[in-house]
Amino acid sequence: MLSEKAPQLMDTVGALLGSGIAEKDLPRHMQGRQNGMKIWAIEQVLASDEGKKLWDPVLDGYALPLVFRVLGVWLKVREEGADEGNKGLLALPRIEHALYVSYLVMLF
Repeated sequence: MLSEKAPQLMDTVGALLGSGIAEKDLPRHMQGRQNGMKIWAIEQVLASDEGKKLWDPVLDGYALPLVFRVLGVWLKVREEGADEGNKGLLALPRIEHALYVSYLVMLF
C-alpha cells in the first residue's frame, strides 16, 4: 500500500536502509528481529510529516468511532449480572460482532 499511495516514501525507506545504519543502531526491541531494519525504516518514514499525511486521515476517520463502539459494548457487558458468566468471554463475541458490522457499514 505504501508503494502505491506514496512512492516517494518508499524511496525514503530505501535511502534509510542504504544509509549505513547497522543492527546495533536500532532500538533494542528491534534488534535481532527478522526485517527489523526495514520495519524501523518504515516507522521512521511514517512518523515524518509526509508519512502522517498518509495515516492521519485513517485514524481520524475510522479509529475513533470504532473505539467508542468497543467501549459501549464493554460497558454494556459490565452492567450485566454475575450470573451471566465470565465477562471477558461474554464481551469478546459481542465486540467482534460490533466491529464486523461497523466495518461493513464503513465499506458500503
